[in-house]
Amino acid sequence: DLDGVFIPSDKLSEQAIEALAKDMAIEDAMYSLEQSLLNDALDPDVYMKQIRSLSRKQFYHRKLCMKISDLQKAQEQQLQQRPRANTSISQQHDLDDSWEILQDMNISK
Repeated sequence: DLDGVFIPSDKLSEQAIEALAKDMAIEDAMYSLEQSLLNDALDPDVYMKQIRSLSRKQFYHRKLCMKISDLQKAQEQQLQQRPRANTSISQQHDLDDSWEILQDMNISK
């Protein structure tokens, strides 16, 4: 079962996988239409109408993928900034502790 191969870690990842799958399905449909046109099994006017319609849908799904990617990058940056803030707080706490030790020993920095 291919649905179980990729397990999204969050809602954005799930949306991205669905949008990408729809984009690829549209790409496959467009390829099939092209092959039908080349084999003279499809009228050029019908081909153009279908390609135009599918292209609009594909654009929507690709744009959605890009927006999701931007949101995920922003979330990742926020997560990376949080540990730094915590690290600096703990480093500041360590400095305060060492200063207290020095004061207790009557030694100044």
